[in-house]
Order: sequence, then structure tokens, then C-alpha cells
Amino acid sequence: MNAKKIICEVAIMTKKSRALWAFLLLAVVLSLGCPVPPPQPPEPPPQPVKIEVCAESLKLPTSACPEKKVVEFKPAEVPTMICPLHPEPAPKVKVCSETGMLWLPTCGGRIAYVDEPGPGLVCRKHRRPRPVGVPFMVLFVVDLGSAAHLFPDAELEIFAQRLGAAGCDYIRMFSCWKRPGGREYTLPFERVDGKADWDKPDPEWDRQLARLQRILGRVGVGIYLDLFAQQFDRRDYPWSPFWNNTDGIGTWRATSPKAMKRWKQLIDRAVAAIGVEGNLFGWGNELVHPDDPLGDTVPQDNWAKAWAVPLAAHLRSRGIPPPNPFSASDNMHGTGHSIYNRLVKQAGWEQRDTFWVLHGVALAEHFDRFAIGSALKNYGVSDDGIGLNPAVIVPPEKQGLTVSQTGRRSSHWTYRIQMVRHVKEKLGDRFRLIEVMAFSLKWDTWMPSMLHQEEEVDVFWKIALQIYGKDIRRPL
Repeated sequence: MNAKKIICEVAIMTKKSRALWAFLLLAVVLSLGCPVPPPQPPEPPPQPVKIEVCAESLKLPTSACPEKKVVEFKPAEVPTMICPLHPEPAPKVKVCSETGMLWLPTCGGRIAYVDEPGPGLVCRKHRRPRPVGVPFMVLFVVDLGSAAHLFPDAELEIFAQRLGAAGCDYIRMFSCWKRPGGREYTLPFERVDGKADWDKPDPEWDRQLARLQRILGRVGVGIYLDLFAQQFDRRDYPWSPFWNNTDGIGTWRATSPKAMKRWKQLIDRAVAAIGVEGNLFGWGNELVHPDDPLGDTVPQDNWAKAWAVPLAAHLRSRGIPPPNPFSASDNMHGTGHSIYNRLVKQAGWEQRDTFWVLHGVALAEHFDRFAIGSALKNYGVSDDGIGLNPAVIVPPEKQGLTVSQTGRRSSHWTYRIQMVRHVKEKLGDRFRLIEVMAFSLKWDTWMPSMLHQEEEVDVFWKIALQIYGKDIRRPL
């Protein structure tokens, strides 16, 4: 009986093995009288599935599908694709209910949700207030606008966080940007036959400016945009829209009705791209009038009256708040003096509405060599890369970063702090701006993450803490 039972169990267990074994074992089972397992019932046919789909595309519906219906599908035919005819609308954007700009934690309970965030600017009205009595801290990155499109937001956000945490107020840049590694530039306008056409705006310029403002604004950093620069007049810069254009305008100094209309258009574009809250608009970089070597002249004064005064009125009509800095020729006469006098004496600006940025001030003695107290009342200083000029040379023992490609060099941050302390003692609250050029970003292969922490970033909060006794660092 035991053998019979074992054989029966083996026969049942191997029922589903190969056909030959099944046939042989079945013969043994039948001869021994073992019970035969009952046949398995057939699998039921798959049942149809009812799901809701878009009535038009018969795909999985979105909230934008105008009509939906329940359809019965075979299981193998159930749709898995989202309706392509009615894409899901963009999610609501969180903005400050007071300004309509992108919300920041400092906006508090001022919250609203909109479909479109407008130009995508970050609210600057409710940013943390900067300490009173400390000059603006500025990093000078001339070509950031062109390079920005080479990097994803995450890379630029790391770059911005370093500056924001160190208390930097602005990144200074020009209105035309050289692309790294070449002579190609990004302009506010498209080119026609190699010339800038001011009637054909390049939307990429606006998009990159707005993108930078959004990334920088989140960490409390603004854009200091210089509208003009003497470099734009150089004939070996064929990209310049200020002379190489379809209008036939030959220089940024032009004061014809057509030229003044174009300059105002540029201001309007910049304001629309980045907004006026928390940003700084400068007249230009190292502006030079042809009479500049002669000092103050009547033609120069007349030019400043025709150029600076109308543009100043336009700046104010667009809501751009003071101050509006500028830099001019190094000899502290001529162009800058004329601009300053006209703005203060004729445009009705207060002296604090504008100030002169002195370039090449890496050491205390450089300020004493260049500054003329009777010419201007307010100053900013810029260690923007000292070349080989004996007047502004930095001795090797006092040098900081050096760009080997050009020989330009800066002072070490310890001497830069000494310079700032010296200027503060000379000017007091008339000291308006401290600027540093990012030397580590002057390479053709630069990346935002290359920013040197001690020489170019941490120097900001160290100056404020050591000289002004105020901690300007911001939490990340």
C-alpha cells in the first residue's frame, strides 16, 4: 500500500512534466487504480476595462480636455499616453501679492498665484535691508551675460549663492557681452549685413538678462548694468552697435535726435528685462570725450548738456532710482567732470544721485594719486586689474591674483582692506562703492564655480566687518 500511495503522489506531482513521462506514469496510475486529478478549468477570457478618456483623442485626459467620456477597452488596448491635443496648463506661479514678482521668503504672507509670472523678476521690494553706511559691494564680471547661456541654472545658482552669502550687492556688467574664447558678442539687436539693426531686438539678450536677475535676486544680489563704454567706439570692435549700425550712428557720444532715441530705447529694454527694484543702472565705463586730454572745455560741456541731461530725465521717467554711477578718464578731468557738473547743476540732481568710479585703485596710494576732491564729491573705487602702468603697479609682495595671459594683477585682499580703510578716512559717507574684478573668471575656459573665495568673494564681508563693524553676510 505504501508503494501504491507513493506512486500515486508522484504521478500527480509530475502531471505537468514532459509529455513522455506523463504518458508512462499515467499508464502505471491506471493499472494500479490511482485516482486521476480533475482537469483544470479553462482561463476565463479577459474582461473589458472602462476608463475615462478625452472624447477627442481617446487618450488619458488632462484637466484641459474640454470633453471627457468613459470608454470600454480591451485590457491590451487601454491607453497609457496623456492626451496630446490638450496639454496640462502650466502650474500656478507663486508671486508677491504686492509687487506681482516672483515670491521670496522675505515677502512673508504677501502671496498670490498667477498663470504667467510676467518677466519672471524676483521681488526685490521685500528683500532683507542692507546695512546702512556700508558702500555697495560689487563684483565686476563684464561678460557674464554672454557666458550665462553656456551654463545651467544650477551652476549659476552656486555662483550666486557664494556672492549672496558674502554680502555682495551687485554684479557689474556691460550692455554688450563678449563670448568666452572669441570675439563674438551678444548684442541687444540682430545684425543685418554685419551691422546692428536697432529696429530688430534680439530676444535672447532680454531673456538672459531676466534669467540672471531671477537667479541673482533670490540671494539678494542685483545687476549693475553699464549702458555705454568707451570700448564700444573702437574700430577693431566691428560688433559694436554704437557705431557699426544700420542707422549710421558713429559713436555712443552722438546726440542727434536719432541717436538719442536709440539710447533711450536701450534704457527701456534694460528696464523691461531686469526691473528697477534692487538693480543699478550706470552711465558707462571709462567714458572719454575727444577733448578729454584738454580738461574742461566748452564743446565738452555742451556735449554733456545735450547727452547727459536728456538721458538723466529719461532714467527718472522710467522710475530708475538714484544713484547712477559712471567712470571716465583716469586723469579726473574732462568727460566725467562735465557729466557730473551738468547732472548736478542743470538736471537738478543731488550730489548723492551720481558718483565717479575710480579704476585701478588697488592700494591706498592709488586713490591719493587719482582723486581730486574739488572735482567730485562722491567716489567709488575699483580694483579691476592693474596692468603694467608704473602709476598703478602693485609690487610683487602685495599682489593677489594675476592673469598670466595679460599680466593684469590685483592687490592681495589684506592690502585691499587697507586701501578701503584709507579711502573711508578720506571720504567718510561719500564713499559709495567698492568693486573687485573676478580674476579667476578671466580665462577663456572659465566657469562660475571657479570664483576664488578668499580674494574675490569673502573679501566683501571682511571689509565690512573689519572697517565698518557690520556683518553683511546673508544666510544661504
